[in-house]
Amino acid sequence: MKIHLYLKDFRPLERPTGGMEKAVAGLAGGIVASGGEAILLCESDADHTIQTPEGYTIRCFRNDHKRKHLHLARGLRRYVESELNSASLVVLNAIFHPSVALFARLLRRHRVPYVVAPHDPYHESIFVKNAHLKWPYWYLIERPMLRRAAAVQVLDRRHGDLLRQRGVRTPVIEVINGYREADVLPVEEIKFRDSGTARLLFLGRIESINKGLDLLIDAFNQAAETADVELTIQGPDAGDLAALKAQAAALKHGNRIHFLPPDFKTSPAKLACAFDLFVIPSRFEGFSLAAMEAMLAARPVVISDIAGLAPHVRAAGCGVVVDATVESIRDGIRSLLARRADWPTMGMAGRAYALDRFRWPRIAAEAMAAYQNLHG
Repeated sequence: MKIHLYLKDFRPLERPTGGMEKAVAGLAGGIVASGGEAILLCESDADHTIQTPEGYTIRCFRNDHKRKHLHLARGLRRYVESELNSASLVVLNAIFHPSVALFARLLRRHRVPYVVAPHDPYHESIFVKNAHLKWPYWYLIERPMLRRAAAVQVLDRRHGDLLRQRGVRTPVIEVINGYREADVLPVEEIKFRDSGTARLLFLGRIESINKGLDLLIDAFNQAAETADVELTIQGPDAGDLAALKAQAAALKHGNRIHFLPPDFKTSPAKLACAFDLFVIPSRFEGFSLAAMEAMLAARPVVISDIAGLAPHVRAAGCGVVVDATVESIRDGIRSLLARRADWPTMGMAGRAYALDRFRWPRIAAEAMAAYQNLHG
């Protein structure tokens, strides 16, 4: 079966670094590894056709429109007209993205079935930022597109409940995220410290509402009242870095909070190895590749319940699942700090679970079975 995956802003000539890019590329490679055929469709400043080492094809189409996010590349339109039909299936990746809605409309016109993979849950918190734009977009564009899809692809089946609460009855398929073999550290590189300052890491986009970093800073400050701890927040600035630094500076233990720029050259698992615990307290979160990669580094995890990885953290016994509140995050940190002697056992249990459950060929085989069922 041939699967087309669309991600408008995929960079075909660079190694994927963003979470969505890594997830889409990983699924494409997994589809090939499980016996299928995958073509990744994207748009850029030039036309490219690339055969990747993983076996999937990248077809990138030149988009020369001034407002690229409001227009599809002409070559992509021609590709749909000439190459796709009712026996095809396209997975559209992104949330609240005009190009995805435009592509869905084009596919409907040519009777090509599509699946929407938003990569984030439609949690109430996602509507907080730019609410005056998001709510009209939801009712006029996003929800109709989801209702007309063959399926909505979620990273956690629980996220389908949020869709139904918002009036979307479209079938839901669960396709979780996986890891690249190149990012798995040899076990001999994994070390544990049984004493000294406990070092916590958040790794990801520095953004308050989504990632809950404002909550984390306050929770950490409270936890630091009774513990020898440090927190490092590392990643690209999404616009909130200055405010978060000011928030930390105003707190009693803010001098124990450090901010670092992103390091795209080093694997997240290797970065996590320099710390003891990983914290991801998001208000809304699709899965959290960074937390999964921390599991691969055998680091116990504090993670908010909304994240698609949270049920796996529970199943593996490798961390604490919390609510996105200051009190719950604080208590989660304290509970792990009190179990320092258990960190190696917890960490290695999480690593073993991740190595087995998050293999892309296994995930892609399950996805392919779900895609085939959509065609009856």
